[in-house]
Amino acid sequence: MHFSSILPLAAAAIGVANAQYVAYTGGDGYQTLVGIGYRCYEYTGQVYHVDAQPGVQAIFYNGPYCRGSREISAWGSSNLESPFWFKSVLLRPF
Repeated sequence: MHFSSILPLAAAAIGVANAQYVAYTGGDGYQTLVGIGYRCYEYTGQVYHVDAQPGVQAIFYNGPYCRGSREISAWGSSNLESPFWFKSVLLRPF
């Protein structure tokens, strides 16, 4: 009985370890972690640097719901040429 109560915790830990994520650094110098899978995330901020998990592309949009008139893509460890203000981030396979 004690063993079965540990299984959900182990499954959750394995799921998080395999989740897709990206971290970005904004104008304040703090790094923010985004993601637990491929989808759109509603975040607002400014991005200067991106560290994406291997195989993950981050697309930053200047509008909500991963839409807008401007977007910028990044993968791997990337420094942007200029800061980009965004309102949403899409994670997708790369």
